[in-house]
Amino acid sequence: MPPIEAIIAPLEAELKLVRTVRELEEAILAGELEEMEKLTQMVRELEEAILAGGAAANIVRDYERRMQELNEEKKILDRELARAKISTNRVAVVIANDWKDVDNKVMPVKQWLDTRGKKSFRGMHSFIIYG
Repeated sequence: MPPIEAIIAPLEAELKLVRTVRELEEAILAGELEEMEKLTQMVRELEEAILAGGAAANIVRDYERRMQELNEEKKILDRELARAKISTNRVAVVIANDWKDVDNKVMPVKQWLDTRGKKSFRGMHSFIIYG
């Protein structure tokens, strides 16, 4: 029977080899775990960025929708303003024509009041409310 040291020596060498392999595997595993944690964190950050981007896109869509509404309101107001200008011009023409005398010249205010004013204000006392 061989001496015990001869049996133990190869077993110790094998055990040492197994420990070395195990340490290497643990180091590789630790590196992979660290890499996995980094990738997991990156995925979380990307998810947050996507959610934030979606929220920003919703805000932009809401802003664009509101701008369209405001542009429509502006168009409506522009049309109403144009109609008001036309009405104002028509009234101005009627008033200007009313201030002209027989020779188609503009009358002085006093003359207009004397000729037109008295006619216009007759009968107006019935519409005046006395307080």
